[in-house]
Amino acid sequence: MDYHFKPCDRNQMLLLPPSLDEWLPESHLSRFIVDAVGPFDLAEFMAQYRSDGTGQAAFHPAPVLALLLYWYCKGERSSRKIESYCEDDVASRFIMAHLKPDHSMFCRFRARHQSAIAKLFVQVLQLCEKAGLVKLGSVSLDGTKIKASAALDANRKHRGRKPKLPDEVVDKDQKANATDPHSRIMKTRSGYVQGYNAQAVVSEEQIVLENGLLLMRKPAVMLREFTEGFEVNGTRYSPLDDLRKVVSTLSFHGNADFAPRRKIGSSAKPCRRPLRRVAGCPNIEP
Repeated sequence: MDYHFKPCDRNQMLLLPPSLDEWLPESHLSRFIVDAVGPFDLAEFMAQYRSDGTGQAAFHPAPVLALLLYWYCKGERSSRKIESYCEDDVASRFIMAHLKPDHSMFCRFRARHQSAIAKLFVQVLQLCEKAGLVKLGSVSLDGTKIKASAALDANRKHRGRKPKLPDEVVDKDQKANATDPHSRIMKTRSGYVQGYNAQAVVSEEQIVLENGLLLMRKPAVMLREFTEGFEVNGTRYSPLDDLRKVVSTLSFHGNADFAPRRKIGSSAKPCRRPLRRVAGCPNIEP
């Protein structure tokens, strides 16, 4: 029998070297992230490296940042897995231009530039604003409990004498987790977990405008800080003038924590109903 198959010869040499630009379609997420990271101001990142041209060559922050953002969008945070993707994933090789960093480099990069990465959130909002994706007529506040890498039975009470300031009051009945001291015992629908209370303020276009892990702060305090605005490169950005409605699973009526320096317009409508039941608001899962 004479079969007719397409040739598949792995030993066939290419006449021309392969081009990275031809590996992925134009609409691929990796291309979008590379283009988005391009105009970012990375001066704070660059300040952490030597500028005299000596020493071992380092990886440029732009492709490393783009690679981390790409895999964060796909739900992957493991440094070792991201390292392996630089070997066998086309999108990762496209972003890194065939460079293959070690997993320890990703860990050091995140620890070294933790503050600078957090500040990129504002630049992302500015990029969305230029694209016409941010409108502050109506915002929504909701949160979820994120489980920490710690067990409930690892909580311990304060014991023994530790150096402290004279005016510091230590509650001996207060518990702290020995594995993750920053986490707290959180109540969820399915019981108690050791974790964090994550909150986010979202526009009608489903753009995250503010976010944070609330340990000691209340959600109303975070929303108040959002309404008071923020400052970038000497320019003050305040959404209070355009804010007309606040939708949340919480009630801010008479809440002293939610007391901005200026009053929100008379059309502001704090709501106690779940977000999914409010017409015109993003469907955020609790």
